[in-house]
Amino acid sequence: MLLAVPSLTPMPQELPRDHTVLRRQKRDWVIPPIKVPENERGPFPKKLVQIKSNRDRDTKIFYSITGQGADAPPEGIFTIEKESGWMKVTQPLDREHIDKYHLFSHAVSENGKPVEEPMEIIVTVTDQNDNKPHFTQEVFRGSVPEGALPGTSIMQVTATDADDAVESYNGIIAYSILSQEPREPHPQMFTVNRATGTLGVIASGLDRERVREYTLTVQAADLDGEGLTTTALAVIEIADVNDNAPEFDPKMYEAAVPENVAGREVARLAVTDLDEPGTPAWRAVYSILRGNDGGAFAITTDPATNEGILRTAKGLDYEAKQQFVLHVAVANEVPFVVKLPTATATVTITVEDVNEAPVFVPPVQLATVSEDVPPGQTLTACTAKDPDKAQGQRIKYLVGHDPAGWLAVHPENGLVTARDHLDRESPFVKNSTYMAMLLAVDDGSPPATGTGTLLLTLLDVNDNGPEAEPRDITVCQRSPQPQRLTITDRDLPPNTGPFRAELTHGSGDNWAVEVGDTGDTVTLQLVAPLEPDTYSVYLRLLDQPGRAQVTIVTARVCACEGLAQGCPQRPQPVTALPYVLATLGALLALLLILLLLLLFMRRRKTTKEPLLLPEDDTRDNIFYYGEEGGGEEDQNYDLRQLHRGLDARPEVIRNDVAPTLLPAPQYRPRPANPDDIGTFIEEVSPDLESPGGDSTDDTGTDPSAPPEPEGGRHGPHSPSLRLAAGVRLRGHPLSPVNFVDCGESRRAAFLPDDTRFKVSRDGIVSATRPLQLQQREITFAVHTWDATGKKHSSKVTLRRQWHQHRHHERMQQVKHRPTPWVPDVLIFPEHGHSLRRQKRDWVIPPINCPENERGPFPKKLVQIKSNKDKETKVFYSITGQGADTIPVGVFIIERETGWLEVTEPLDREKKDKYVLYSHAVSANGQPVEDPMEIIITVTDQNDNRPVFTQQVFVGYIEENAKPGTSVMTVNATDADDAINVNNGIIGYSILSEEPKGAQQMFTINAEKGIISVIGTGLDRETTPNYTLIIQAADQEGNGLTNTATAIIKVTDANDNPPVFDPTMVPPSPSRCPPGASWHEPPPGVPGATQYEDSVDENEVGVLVTRLYVTDQDLPGSPAWNAVYRIQSGDPQGNFEITTDPKTNDGLLKTAKGLDYETQNRYKLVVSVQNEVPFTVSLTPATATVLVVVRDVNEAPIFIPPVKRVEVMEDVPVGYHVTSYTAQDPDKEQSQKITYRMGSDPAGWLAIDPENGIVTAAQPLDRESAHAINSTYKAIVLAVDNGSPQAATGTGTLLLLLQDVNDNGPVPEPRSFDICNRQPEEQTLTIIDKDLPPNTYPFKAELMHGSSSNWTGKEQITPVRAQVCSCEGPAKNCERRAYISGGMGVPAILGILGGILALLILLLLLLLFVKRRKVVKEPLLPPEDDMRDNVYHYDEEGGGEEDQDYDLSQLHRGLDARPEVIRNDVAPPLMAAPQYRPRPANPDEIGNFIDENLKAADTDPTAPPYDSLLVFDYEGSGSEATSLSSLNSSASDGDQDYDYLNDWGGRFRKLAELYGGGEEDD
Repeated sequence: MLLAVPSLTPMPQELPRDHTVLRRQKRDWVIPPIKVPENERGPFPKKLVQIKSNRDRDTKIFYSITGQGADAPPEGIFTIEKESGWMKVTQPLDREHIDKYHLFSHAVSENGKPVEEPMEIIVTVTDQNDNKPHFTQEVFRGSVPEGALPGTSIMQVTATDADDAVESYNGIIAYSILSQEPREPHPQMFTVNRATGTLGVIASGLDRERVREYTLTVQAADLDGEGLTTTALAVIEIADVNDNAPEFDPKMYEAAVPENVAGREVARLAVTDLDEPGTPAWRAVYSILRGNDGGAFAITTDPATNEGILRTAKGLDYEAKQQFVLHVAVANEVPFVVKLPTATATVTITVEDVNEAPVFVPPVQLATVSEDVPPGQTLTACTAKDPDKAQGQRIKYLVGHDPAGWLAVHPENGLVTARDHLDRESPFVKNSTYMAMLLAVDDGSPPATGTGTLLLTLLDVNDNGPEAEPRDITVCQRSPQPQRLTITDRDLPPNTGPFRAELTHGSGDNWAVEVGDTGDTVTLQLVAPLEPDTYSVYLRLLDQPGRAQVTIVTARVCACEGLAQGCPQRPQPVTALPYVLATLGALLALLLILLLLLLFMRRRKTTKEPLLLPEDDTRDNIFYYGEEGGGEEDQNYDLRQLHRGLDARPEVIRNDVAPTLLPAPQYRPRPANPDDIGTFIEEVSPDLESPGGDSTDDTGTDPSAPPEPEGGRHGPHSPSLRLAAGVRLRGHPLSPVNFVDCGESRRAAFLPDDTRFKVSRDGIVSATRPLQLQQREITFAVHTWDATGKKHSSKVTLRRQWHQHRHHERMQQVKHRPTPWVPDVLIFPEHGHSLRRQKRDWVIPPINCPENERGPFPKKLVQIKSNKDKETKVFYSITGQGADTIPVGVFIIERETGWLEVTEPLDREKKDKYVLYSHAVSANGQPVEDPMEIIITVTDQNDNRPVFTQQVFVGYIEENAKPGTSVMTVNATDADDAINVNNGIIGYSILSEEPKGAQQMFTINAEKGIISVIGTGLDRETTPNYTLIIQAADQEGNGLTNTATAIIKVTDANDNPPVFDPTMVPPSPSRCPPGASWHEPPPGVPGATQYEDSVDENEVGVLVTRLYVTDQDLPGSPAWNAVYRIQSGDPQGNFEITTDPKTNDGLLKTAKGLDYETQNRYKLVVSVQNEVPFTVSLTPATATVLVVVRDVNEAPIFIPPVKRVEVMEDVPVGYHVTSYTAQDPDKEQSQKITYRMGSDPAGWLAIDPENGIVTAAQPLDRESAHAINSTYKAIVLAVDNGSPQAATGTGTLLLLLQDVNDNGPVPEPRSFDICNRQPEEQTLTIIDKDLPPNTYPFKAELMHGSSSNWTGKEQITPVRAQVCSCEGPAKNCERRAYISGGMGVPAILGILGGILALLILLLLLLLFVKRRKVVKEPLLPPEDDMRDNVYHYDEEGGGEEDQDYDLSQLHRGLDARPEVIRNDVAPPLMAAPQYRPRPANPDEIGNFIDENLKAADTDPTAPPYDSLLVFDYEGSGSEATSLSSLNSSASDGDQDYDYLNDWGGRFRKLAELYGGGEEDD
C-alpha cells in the first residue's frame, strides 16, 4: 500500500504530481502521526494525506477508512475518496475536545475482497492558545503567624490551563500579585513564586493586633506570563502568637474562708491579655509562688472568663494557722515568643473559726463479747475529743445507727451497754461482727456532731439445734433406697458436730436412722413396709454439747422398687391403633412409589420424538467458538454442543410404549483429546436409543417405533440386509446408510428406532448385541435431520438368508476378512467434500452507532463476509442481545448478503452496548466459520437536559461572612455521557440575584455547584434573605439548560448591642413597680439611663424595678437575649438582676433583706450584654438605678435565738428556770416589749410578761412524751407596741431535763406460756425509763406465794403465766387457766372481790338446790333448744374406705365448747382435768377419743351430757321437731326414760332428770 503525504502549508487543493510514495511491506514500518492544527478556518473539506495500494496495477482498488472521526463518533470528521485514496478533514478540530484520532484504512477489490490488511493512521491535533487559565478556587485562604520572618511560606495558589504545556508554552502559567489590602505597614508584605504559585512573606512587621487579615489579588497568565490572564483572591489571616503577657487587675486581693472546708472558692483573680481570646496565647495558667504552706490552696483557670479560681485544696485548721498570704503568678499555655515579665498578685486569706465536730478515738472501736450477755451489761467504752481547744464544750453521746436495737450508750461517759439480747445468728450480723454507729454531739453554736464506728465481735453460744434437709423425701415401697439428709447447725464449732440422731413419736417402728461417717449427714432408711401414702417421720438431732432439735420429715412412699424417680402414673391401656396406622402408612407409601415409577416410565415413552428438536435446535451444524481458529490445525472444538445433545437434552416422554425396568444407560464422559471424538459419538449413540430388547409384533414391526412425522420421507429405496439363519451377530457392520441432500453429502446423526441396532455418522448399521433371526426379516426405521431442521426417515429391512451356499460363503467372509464385513450398501444422494474451517485474517472492530438516528429503517451498519463464499454458498445469521434475545429484533442480518442492519432508533441511556455473534453456514447447514463477536457501541447524543436534585435549595450564611465562605452546594444530574464526551458535564452559573445591590454578593463554582460569598457587607438587619436563580447547562455550560432556585438566609450575628430604653414602654402599674421612676439620659451622654425606686426593708426577692432594652438582632436568638450585670454599688450582694425570658427586660430584685438602720440608699450601675460575645467591637450599655430603702417596724430579736438550759426534772413549782429576753432592732423607735409563751406542749412553764423570767408552772417529767431525748422544747414570744401594727419575735427555749430516780424497773413481757413438763426457762426484759445510774444492775424476787412454784433472778409487777399440757417449748397453749403472781394493791382487792363473789355463789347454789326440789324441769327448754337432737356434719363420708375424718367436731365439743354452768350441783374446788390435744397421726384417733371421754367423765364442771356441740339455734316454733320424737309418742310424758340407767354413768343424770317424778321439798 502506498501513502502520499502532501505539504500541510496553504496550497491549492490539487497535490503536485511529484510526491513521495510509501510502499507498504509486511508490517516492516509504522506510519508516523499526522499533525493537524486545531481551530483551522478551512475551506473544508481539506486534504490531509493520500493512501495508495501497490496492487492497484493488478485490479481496481477501492479505499475506505474506519475509526474515530470516520465512522465512529465524532463521525464524518475524516473522509476518504473511494477511488483516489485522498483522506480529508471536514471541519475544524478542537485539541481540548480530541487531541488524537486513530483510524484504519482499508483497500478492497471490486468484488469486495480485501487486497491489503488494514493500516493504522494516527492523526494528532496540535494546540492553539484558545483557553485562559482558571484558578482552582476563587478565594484561597491561608494563615501566617504574626512576626513571621521574610521567606516564610504561607500557602500555594493553583491555576490550570486546558492548553498544551508539553509541546508549547500555551499551558505554562506564571503567577504575580496585583494588589494588597491593607497596604500597611508596607505595601508589599508578600510575594508569590512565579512558577509554583507559593505565597510567602517578603517584609517584616506582621502584627495581628494591628492588622488581622490581608487580601491579595493574584494573577495567573499563560504563555509563561505573556498570554491570557485571570485573577483570584488570596485571604491571609495573621495568626496570633504569645507576644503579650497577661496582667492582674487588681493586684491585691483579700478574702476569708471558714476552716475545715475543702474545695471552697476563696477568690477569683482577673487578668487581661491582648492576645487572641480563646487561643493558647490568651488562656491563662496560674501558679502559687509562695505562702501555700502544706499545699492548702489550689488555683485553676476558668475556661470561660480566663479568671484564676483560688480554692482550698484541703480543710484549713484555725487552731493551727489563722492567716495565709499567697503570691500568685500568671502565664499562658504556650511560652512567650519574646522576653516578657511575669505578672504577680498578692492574696491575703483569713481563716474563720467554726465549731468542729468531736472526733472519736479511735474512729473504729473493736470489742468482743459473748452473744448471751444479759441486757444492761457494759460492752465497751467509746469516747470522743473536741478539736476546739479554745472552747470548753461538753460532749453528749448518742446511738446513731443500731440496726437491731441491741445497744445503749451513756450520754456522758460513752459506756456502751447491751440494751437487748444479742444474737450472732441474726441477719444484722455479718461474719459474727455487728456494726453500729455512735454519735458525739457538742454544745457549740451551732452544735457539731461526730461519728464513730463500733464493731462487736460476737462469740458463739449453743443456742441453735441441728436441723436436717431436705424435709421431703420419696422412697419406694419395695427395696427402698436409703435417703441421705444434710445436717445444718447455725452455731459454730464446737457447738455443732459430730451429731447424733434418733427417731421419736413412734417413727422408729418403720424407719431407721444412722449418722454418716463425716458427721454432717444422716441416712434415713425404710425398714418396715408401708402402704403407698405420705408419712411424717420425727427425727431428733443432737449436736455435740447435747442440744436437741426435732425435724419432721415428710416421706412419700410410692408403689415402686429401688430408687424412686417419682411415683409412677397409672398405666395407660395399650391399643393396637399405632400399629394399624403404621401398617396403613407403609402400604400407602408403597402404592405411591409404584405409581410414581409407572408415571416415570410412561413419561419416558410418551412422545417418540428426536433427541434434538428439528425446528429449534441446530446443534448438529452450528457451533459457537470464541475465536475463529486456524484451519486444519485448529482443534479447539467447542464440545459443549455435544453435551447439550447428551447430558442436557430435553425431557421427551414417549407415551406409545410401556416403560421398561432396565437400568439407565451409562454415558461416556467427553474425551479430553479431540481425536477421540468419533469414538465418543459412536459409543454414545446407542445409549441415546430407548431400551426395549426384541419387542416386535407378529408383523415384524416394532410396536414402539415412532409414527411417521409429517414432512418425513424415505430414501429412494429401503436397504435390505440378509443374514444366515440362526447367525448371532454383535458389533458387526450390517450395511452403510447414507443421506443425500442437494447433491452434497454431510455427516449427520442417524437414529434407528430399534434398540438392537445402531448407526454411526458414517452410516454403518451395526447390531448392538448378539442377534438371532427367528423370523424371515426385521424392519426398522432410521431418522436424520437436514440443515433446516426438517426430519427425514428411511426404512431398513434385515432378511434371513436361507440358501446354504450363500450362508457358507458369508460365514467364511465374516470369519476370514481382516476388515468388518459390509453387506449391501444403501446409497443416499451423493455427498460433496466437506468444508474445512480456515483461520480468519482479521477481527471486526467495535461498530459505533449513534443514538436517535432518523432512519429510514432498517438501516445498514456493516457487511459480514466469509472468505469461503468463493467455494460454497454461505448463509449468515446473528444471535445475542438485540437479535434473538431481549430486546429481540433490534438488529437483523440479510441471510445471503451478510448486511447487518438496525431496525429502530437506539437509546444510549437505555442500553449503551450490544454484544452479538455472527454465524456463517453452508447450504447444507455446516458451519464454515467460527461464530464471530460483534460489539455495537451506541454513541451518545445530547438528548437529555440537566435535572436538579431539588427545585428549591435552602442555605444559611452568617452575616458579615468573609469572601470565600462557602454557603451550600447545588446538585444537578444529566443522563448523557460524561466520560467519552462532554454531553453530561454540567456547568453551573447564577442568572439573577434578588435583591440586587451595589455589588454581587454570591458566586458559584461552575464545576461543583458550591455557592460561596464573593462580596462584603452581609447584614441580616438590612437583607435577611437572598434568592438566586441557578442555571445548570451541560456540555460544560454550552448545551441544554435547566434552572432552580437557591434561597440563602442570612443568620444573625451579635453585631448590635442591647441599649437601655425606658421610653420603649411607658411606665404603668403593670410594667413598673410602685415607686419606680426613670429619667431621660442627659444630652450628649448616649446609653446612660437613670432609674429611681424604693423598697421596704427586710423584703427578700421583691421586684425593685424593671429595666427595658432594645436590640436590633434577631429576637429570641442568643445575640438578642440580654444578660444583665450589676457592675458597682452592691458589694454585699444585696441585689440580683435576672432576665425576663419573654420580654428581655432586666428584673432587679432584692437578694436578701435590706436593713434600713444599716444603709437606707443604694446607687447601682447596671450593664447589659448578650448571651454570646459581640462579633464586632462594641461598648456595653449601662444604666444607674437609685434604690431608696423604706423603714418598717421589725419584730424583736431574742438573744440567743435558741437558748439551752439544764434543769432537774424534780424542781418544785414556781422554780426560777431562766431568763429569756429580746431586743428591738428599730433603734430610732422607743418601743415596749411584752413576753408570753407561744408553745408549751405540756403546760409546764410560765413567763413574766415584763422581764422574761421563766418559772416552772407544773412539775417537770423527763420521761414524759413531750420530752424528746431528755429535751423539752418551748416557744417564747416577744411582742412590741410598734405602728402601724405590733411585731412579734420568737425564741426557742430548750430545757435539758436532768434525770432523777422516779421510775422503777418493769419486766417485759407481762404474760407468757410455759409447759408443765420439762418447762423452759423464761427470760424477761427489765425496762427502766430512768437513765443510768438510776437503772441497772437490777434485783428481782417473787412475792405473794409465787416463789413456791417460780424462781426468778423494787417495783412489784404481776406476771401472768399460763401452764400448758405440753413438753419443752410451749408452742400453742390453749387459753384455759391463768395463774397470776404478785401481791400489789390491785391483787389484794381482786382477792377480796373473789371471796365475796364465792360467798354470793354459795348462797345462790343453796337457793337453786332448794328450788330444784320444788319443780323438776329439764335443763334446756325442749321446744327452743335443739342441741340434743340436731347435729351439723360437713360431709357424710365414703363408707369403709373413707378415713378422712373431720376431727374439728370433736374439738368443738371438748376444747371450744360454750361455757355452760351447771346449776344442779355445787361447784367443787378440784382442778380442771387436762384434755389431750388432737393428734397429728390419724391412727391415734381412737386413743384420743377414749382418753378425752375419761377426762369428761371425771370433769365435775361438765354439763349433764357427755359432749356438748354448738349448733345453730332454730328458735321457737320451728317446723323441724325434735329428733327424739322419731318413732315415739307425741309428747314427752309418754316416754319411758328408765332405760337410760342401763347406758352407763354418763346417762344416769339424764335418767334422773326425765325418769323420776317430782320431789317434795
